[in-house]
Amino acid sequence: MDLFCPVHKEVKADIERIERTQEARHCIAHEVQIKDLRGETTEQWTAINNLKRMVCLGAGVVWAVALFGSIIGNLLINYLKR
Repeated sequence: MDLFCPVHKEVKADIERIERTQEARHCIAHEVQIKDLRGETTEQWTAINNLKRMVCLGAGVVWAVALFGSIIGNLLINYLKR
């Protein structure tokens, strides 16, 4: 799982690409958010990384529950067909 940190070369390149795209749009709300991306506060990046972990964990849980439900459903259908 990749973690986001503003000091990494790839993240800086992504932020610069976003800034170039937003410069043509002149949307104040987005400009404020993008300028905040350059900040090196550990709270902000910890929150972003925790959110990414939570999303990945949620996707894994949904996958596991779907697999378990599918197996149980197939067993029930086979049992009821007998």
